[in-house]
Amino acid sequence: MPILLLLHEPWTTLTDYGMALEALLFAFLLWKGLLWKGLLNGGGRKAEKHSDERVRSSVVGLWAIAFVSVAIASTAAGTYHGFQPELSLEGKWLLWRTMTYALGCASAFILAATVVSELPRWMQGWGMGAIALKSLLHWNWTRSNPAFNGIVIDYLSAMLLVLLLHLPQCWVKAHGRWMMAGVLISFGAAAVQGIQFNLSDAIDHNVLYHLVQMAALLFFYQGACVLQHSSLRS
Repeated sequence: MPILLLLHEPWTTLTDYGMALEALLFAFLLWKGLLWKGLLNGGGRKAEKHSDERVRSSVVGLWAIAFVSVAIASTAAGTYHGFQPELSLEGKWLLWRTMTYALGCASAFILAATVVSELPRWMQGWGMGAIALKSLLHWNWTRSNPAFNGIVIDYLSAMLLVLLLHLPQCWVKAHGRWMMAGVLISFGAAAVQGIQFNLSDAIDHNVLYHLVQMAALLFFYQGACVLQHSSLRS
């Protein structure tokens, strides 16, 4: 295929761009659902139901922003992998920094969505403060240590916290089971990356990491959809 000949790491680039498109699609669908539901439910409602819907809308909105952050990171990473020989040193640095900070934002927004959906209101302020501190530490660390392993560690630590926050009520809340499955698949993606498992010269550990992570995004999206159309207590 002619397009593959133009790319430095063709399959890594294409799967990165594929993940970006997937994440953008999920963000669009979540925001579309929020807008459509707001138009349909604009009438009078009980205060408790209105409060529950407002919280769910906030959580879904945070997930949509997280998906946009993933799309930005994947686009930057795909461009870095695909056009590395043609890029200047400054261009490479800019793309790598964009990916680093965008993935940090994705981790932060995923954690924020989980804190709002799973913790009681009186604990959410503390949770948000912890997320802000974690994000600042991550961004400060990556300024002098931009290696991809550090980025993965930050993301996986966020995933572990998401898993722990959903675990207590995972059998009661349907969306929590989808989120936990997404976390476990993300761990699998990191394992593929960590052991550098390759199927072939073309389908290497980077490509497999992207494909497995795309499956994780699908589970996260499904969890957000379930949450959008159900109660926080079910």
